[in-house]
Amino acid sequence: MASAILLKRMHEVETVTFLMTGDAEQQMEQTAKASEIANKLGLPHHVLDLTQCFREYVLQPFLDAWRSGKTPNPCVMCNPRVKFKALMTLASELDCQGIATGHYARVGEGSWYESVVLNDEPVRRGIKTIAKIARRVDSHSSSKTCNDVAVTRALEKSKDELPVFLYRAADPRRDQSYFMYRLTPDVLRHVIFPLGGLSKDEVRSIIAEEGLSVATEKDSQDLCFLDGKSLRTYLREQIGQEKYGPFIDLEGRVIGEHGGIWQFTVGQRRHLGESFGRRMTVVALDPERNAVILGDESDALMEALLLEDCYFPYEMPHKFDAAVKLRSQGISLPVHVEKKCDNEVLVHFDVPVRLSSPGQSAVFYEDDRVLGGGVVSRLILLKNRP
Repeated sequence: MASAILLKRMHEVETVTFLMTGDAEQQMEQTAKASEIANKLGLPHHVLDLTQCFREYVLQPFLDAWRSGKTPNPCVMCNPRVKFKALMTLASELDCQGIATGHYARVGEGSWYESVVLNDEPVRRGIKTIAKIARRVDSHSSSKTCNDVAVTRALEKSKDELPVFLYRAADPRRDQSYFMYRLTPDVLRHVIFPLGGLSKDEVRSIIAEEGLSVATEKDSQDLCFLDGKSLRTYLREQIGQEKYGPFIDLEGRVIGEHGGIWQFTVGQRRHLGESFGRRMTVVALDPERNAVILGDESDALMEALLLEDCYFPYEMPHKFDAAVKLRSQGISLPVHVEKKCDNEVLVHFDVPVRLSSPGQSAVFYEDDRVLGGGVVSRLILLKNRP
């Protein structure tokens, strides 16, 4: 909402609501509310049904990952594969000159060797005319906004333009760059993040100036498809079946029984379902044996981790130093990074850190600039415990 308010002060704006989750009644309510706000702002409003696309590219992989003992991050995949892909396609169909969202992040142009021009104004002025992007390839296809090949082919890269980078938001407490590290330069070049340089209070003031209630600008950190449920409740409903297996300590002894590894994540200390006489922590999950490996908190430390499915927008050296975030609101940790192959890297921490979870993303930063990242595939535990 605040993004649309800022943009309409200097641009012609079209608004869009994505339908991705919920039943028909919820979607009707969501659409009606968004349409009402757009009408108050005097802006055209569109609705895109991305339910099938979201289920295929985000929801099903999310559930499959939990079944296999991983802790996935669905927002990381949803942004490039669903939301921004749909926005780029719609922008082309409407002959718009750019796309904008309410994410808290920033975009800057420059190079690796020169200072980057980073615009902190609420709206980036003088946005360049975007290259022609994907037209509707198949007007009868319900998943046309997810067509990777069509959008990729239609994007035209300009060799004369400076590289473009994703940056953290000005307010670190609101920063969402972690979730968008997989956005390509072709997309970032056409994106405006009007809220990236603003604080939460500034955004609320902008909404209030238009006579709209700030209560409609939600700050929820829950996954969009939980619909107010806890993650554990949602997984139980979707995965459901009880598949009993052993709790095993680091000496290989069976010390209890659990109802399914999908209920646990590496690093978990609470809600283990049993009392072991002392506080225990999940240090590993073994899907083949359906086993949950437990240790003391001193065992829950790692010295390195391996990433797969890595993405870097520009060529990186074989070895480099950076800061890494292992969760969206986690602290930045200094690391040494070594590329093992095109999409796999080894990350060494300067000091031992608490375990991450396979399936989560690790995102690299140079100060506020996003360098890229990957998905945690394996943890290398600390050999010599403190």
